[in-house]
Amino acid sequence: NIKRNGKNYISETGILNIKSITHRTQERNKKEALRRMIDLFKKSVMLKKKRIRTRPPLKAKKERMNMKIKRSQKKILRKNPDLYEESF
Repeated sequence: NIKRNGKNYISETGILNIKSITHRTQERNKKEALRRMIDLFKKSVMLKKKRIRTRPPLKAKKERMNMKIKRSQKKILRKNPDLYEESF
């Protein structure tokens, strides 16, 4: 997991390299780099929660089908009338 989460920090030889230049002092930069490393380890240890697939409710399915029918009817009404159609 560390290879996946920290792939930007791992060199070709496999050495974890985290550096910080955000602060003015070396001591604060070391603390910041250590904090980043600890965060990386914590993130790597945590397991991802597995997603449980659910189905849409029956009402939503029926509503979607009704909307499709209405949309279809609207498009049929937009068409030019067929002149050769017999209307007796």
